[in-house]
Amino acid sequence: MDWQRSILQVRHQFKNDIRVISNILFRDTNVNLVSNHLGTRLDKCSTEEMIKVMVNFNSFIISEVEDRSLDDNNKLISLAEYYSRDVVFVCNSILYSFVKKNVNAISDAYIEYFLRYLIVLVYQLKMTDILICFEKFSGLFSTLFSI
Repeated sequence: MDWQRSILQVRHQFKNDIRVISNILFRDTNVNLVSNHLGTRLDKCSTEEMIKVMVNFNSFIISEVEDRSLDDNNKLISLAEYYSRDVVFVCNSILYSFVKKNVNAISDAYIEYFLRYLIVLVYQLKMTDILICFEKFSGLFSTLFSI
């Protein structure tokens, strides 16, 4: 009888975890989870919806790090665990280079929010063949014209 109770508790906890994850990731979207014999996954959605889900994920990760640390570098390192370190730190560098030139124009809250979107967009580009081809071409270009 104890094993039946344990199974019910695990099942209840799993459903609760899925609900919490859905509330975090799918906020302000029409995205849903689909579960069947093939497993649990995201329902088909538009690119814009997927970007919102990924930005919600970034916001969640950053908020979890903020609870533990005030260091901005820790936020970037935590995002680099899910994206590549190159993507996260290059996006951060590009954004803050722009901010340095326009220091009075943008608040910190907007900068961090924009960085969350920028990371997702660059990551999606990196996952496409177009960027891979560009990286190969740019590597060849820099090799040919290096001094």
